[in-house]
Amino acid sequence: MALNKDKIFKAADKAIGANKIEKAIKEYETWLNESPRDWNIVRQVGDLYSRVGRRDEAIKKYALVGRPSCRGSARRGWARLLLGF
Repeated sequence: MALNKDKIFKAADKAIGANKIEKAIKEYETWLNESPRDWNIVRQVGDLYSRVGRRDEAIKKYALVGRPSCRGSARRGWARLLLGF
């Protein structure tokens, strides 16, 4: 079954706006189950895990983003982790 990207992302954005970070993580993880190489979302989920204090999960996401197979702005997740943002 194809997922509706817009619907998932709107729900995640709404959850972030309401400071319901765990709900936003669940929404994005739903998308990542379908599209695991969406590096910007992988990084976003890493940022959200970091925001709620789940550093181990954040590191796992940032490690995925830091692999040579991904390119562009998604690699910045490592810098955010190392600099403590």
